Amino acid sequence: AQHCLNSLLQGDYYSAIDLANIANELDTIERSFLSSNNETGNINNPSHESSNYDDTGFFSIQVLQHALKSWNLELIPFSSQSEIAINARDNPIEQRAYICNFRHHWYTIRRIGNYWFNLNSLLSRPELISDTHLNILLYQLINDGYSIFIVHGELPRSQADNELNNIILNTKEILNAQSKRTKNNRVNSEDSNNPDFEEELKKAIRLSLLE
Repeated sequence: AQHCLNSLLQGDYYSAIDLANIANELDTIERSFLSSNNETGNINNPSHESSNYDDTGFFSIQVLQHALKSWNLELIPFSSQSEIAINARDNPIEQRAYICNFRHHWYTIRRIGNYWFNLNSLLSRPELISDTHLNILLYQLINDGYSIFIVHGELPRSQADNELNNIILNTKEILNAQSKRTKNNRVNSEDSNNPDFEEELKKAIRLSLLE
């Protein structure tokens, strides 16, 4: 969630401690609300397990929503019946950014300058997304079980926005290079499960050590 928010805002704005403080604040509000409604049990115990964060570094959607309020940004479920969500499903490139979640992993897809990028922190680098592929990607993620949220509001202008507003990328060449890299990574992954590949790797390491 920390990387997701900082990628969205294009700056080092949030630390894990910042988000943990927000989560604790939300937990306190939730405990107070449940207590006032006579819902007893261990919910009033400050050590009660939080639904807003855990030891793995996961933070809930409520934490992200609260963090973005100070930027006047709102998160709207992509599948909702709000007018903004309906428009986004009809024409996703009209929006500025999306936040995607699967289990405990959050990441951002956003437009920087005139181009869309996948800013998943699990990738080795940002990936360019063509306008036509954005719609396909969003629905593919939904089919894979992801929750998607539209980032509604004016994002802060970044250095990357300024750069990519003033240059024209060779999108065809970049997309082809990305496709080749993905295929190579897939082949390498398959090879890494091959015993012959393991033996070759060991030989290469031994030679490297000798050198």
